[in-house]
This record gives sequence, structure tokens and C-alpha cells, in this order.
Amino acid sequence: GYKLMFLSDCYLFNNVDLNKAKEKLDSSLKMFKQTNNKNGEGQIFVKIGNYYNIQDRDEEAKNCYEEALKILGEMNDGAYWKAAINNNIGNILSKNEKYEDAKEKYSEALKDSNDYLKSEAFLNLGNVYRRQEKFEDALDMYGACIDNVEGGKYPLVNLLIERMAAIGLANTYLEMKPTRFTEAIHNYTRSYNVMKELRNKRGMCIARMNIGTVHCMHREFKEAFEIYEEIIKMASDIEDRLLECTIQMNMGNAKRGMKEYNDAKKYYEDAIDNYNKNI
Repeated sequence: GYKLMFLSDCYLFNNVDLNKAKEKLDSSLKMFKQTNNKNGEGQIFVKIGNYYNIQDRDEEAKNCYEEALKILGEMNDGAYWKAAINNNIGNILSKNEKYEDAKEKYSEALKDSNDYLKSEAFLNLGNVYRRQEKFEDALDMYGACIDNVEGGKYPLVNLLIERMAAIGLANTYLEMKPTRFTEAIHNYTRSYNVMKELRNKRGMCIARMNIGTVHCMHREFKEAFEIYEEIIKMASDIEDRLLECTIQMNMGNAKRGMKEYNDAKKYYEDAIDNYNKNI
């Protein structure tokens, strides 16, 4: 049963073959039920929930997660599973704009979790409050998320969560009235530092591009252009043509803001040409 379950992950990963994934999951579930293996049965319901979730079949995914919660919540490691599954259910509810129900699930996850699952629950709460335009609450949740990841047992996972929380903070500061540009730049810089630590050049480019966008919003077009000029080579080196096109468009925007219209036109044309040739 477990071999079939792990094999299903291979098919689910990047949507390699969803039909084969479901076939393996169904076979594994049948074996676990026949042997009365409740732990395996519960984990399979999580995997089947993931299978439906990937396809945006939200109600079916939610039903599977709830079935898994009934089974795994009673296990010795039930606290872990309660936190993980409540986060998953909360994400489905949030996607469908059932924000109050989602917050209840995330709050349940906070009760049962520690380390990165607790950080994930704080992050998810921040996202919900931001969508509701309850910006101060969102800032509190993102801040709690970052506080919780520091010194955690799973450095890689914690770094990725820290990056998402930093981006959440930056986006929240940009959506507040009045806009808080300095804090937004500080947090995009934090997300850049995480990507730099992970040696993720694409992530580094995106973080710096976000900082450039903030400068453009603040009408600091020269500073923005200098950032775009800095990262265009990196995007070219990693052969990410779509990112390269986006940066070229942003360079055009910065030049237009500086009223250098001929240069702006050139960057826009380069972006279109690059897109047509490579995308």
C-alpha cells in the first residue's frame, strides 16, 4: 500500500500523469482498508485530496481532507495531521472567499501545530486578512509567521515560508493608505536575501524587480531603471525569457516615467520581439 502511495506522488508531481496517480491511490486505499491500516488509509485520503486540489475540484478535495482528519486526528501524531489538513481545508475555503470559515480552520491549525505548520497557519491568516483589507491584522499575522520561523527545525521550508511572509508584508504595505513604500522595499529586500541564501537566481531577480516596481510607484524612475538594468543580465544568464521580457517592459516604463520616450519605445519593442521569438 505504501509503495503504491509513494508511486502516486511521482505521477502527481508537476501533474505528470493524474490518471495513473488516481489509479495508484485507489489501489492503495483498497489495500489499506482490507488490512485495517488506519494510518495508511488516512494518508491516502490526504493524497486523494491533493489529487482533486490540483484540478481545482474543491468540494471533492475538501471532503477527502475532512475524511482524513477524522482518521488521522486520532493517531499518535494526530496533532501534526490536524494542523496540516486544517491548513489545506482553510486554503480551499479562502480560495472560494469563505474567509471567516477559512480563519477558523487556520486557527485550529495554530492550536495543534508547531514549527513550520504553525508558521504556515500564520502566513495563511495574513493572506486572508489582507484579502479582507484588514491590513493591521495582516501585518500582525505575517510578523508572527516570521518570528515563528526563526530557529525552526526545517531550515529550507522555513526560509521559503519566510520569503512568502516577507512578500505578504511588502504587498500589504503597498495596499495600505497611505502607501508605506520604505517598509515595502525593506520586506522585498528580505525576500531577496532569502533567495540569495538559497542561490535561486530567478527568485533574486523577481525580488529586485519588485523593488524596482516600488520605486516606479514612488516616481523614482532613475532608481528603478538602475535595478532593472542590474537584473536583466541575470535573467538572460538563466535563460528565463518570459522574466527577461517582463524586465524589458519595466525598463520601458521607467524610461517613459523619465520622459525618455525614444528609449522607452526601444525597450517595449525589444520586449515584444523577445516574446515573439522565444515564448
